[in-house]
Amino acid sequence: MRAPVIGWFAAVSIASASLLCAVPAGAAAPPDSAHTATAALPPAIVSVEDTPNDGGTAIDLVWEISPSESLAPGSVVEYNIMRSDSAGGGFECVGVVPAGSTTYTDEGVEPDKPYWYRIAAVGAGGTAESATAGPGRARMQWFNHDLESVLALAVLICTLIVISIIAAKRKAGETYLRRLPVFDAIDEAIGRATEMGRKVLYIMGQLDVDEPQTVAS
Repeated sequence: MRAPVIGWFAAVSIASASLLCAVPAGAAAPPDSAHTATAALPPAIVSVEDTPNDGGTAIDLVWEISPSESLAPGSVVEYNIMRSDSAGGGFECVGVVPAGSTTYTDEGVEPDKPYWYRIAAVGAGGTAESATAGPGRARMQWFNHDLESVLALAVLICTLIVISIIAAKRKAGETYLRRLPVFDAIDEAIGRATEMGRKVLYIMGQLDVDEPQTVAS
């Protein structure tokens, strides 16, 4: 008698998981409400475009909020982002945003693969889906234009280093480098350990390898 019970429990769990995206907690109207909840009006998708400056794994969605948010504040609880790799159907929920949101970035898509989207307004009276929009494709960019300042800084630093090296070579006989006593002490300690046949323990620092004192060591 245990097998039917386990099977029934698994079926209920799968059904509950599939409805999690469509029926938010607290979306049902109170049973003693004097007014009957009406279904929310569908939103309208404005654009489905590739996310700029990324590795081709995200698509940006922009939509207009459901008119129900203005006509009946509180009638929309959230928006479900529905995605499919076919315009004919097979849409599944890939994200949830609260009411009032108008943008969403769908991350984790495959590069150059077409996707179609719908935005579902979820309210106490039910769910209203927008018209299908798409296809949207995520494309990989060669350059991240948000990091152009880092590139300019790196080029400037490299240029200054090259100029300094050239200037130092031209004044090879005039350049004076003060020798630090610590280097003499290290040479002496290693030499004495070598003569005595003793081991040398060298510690670069007490912090991580990317800390200034470790890099200097």
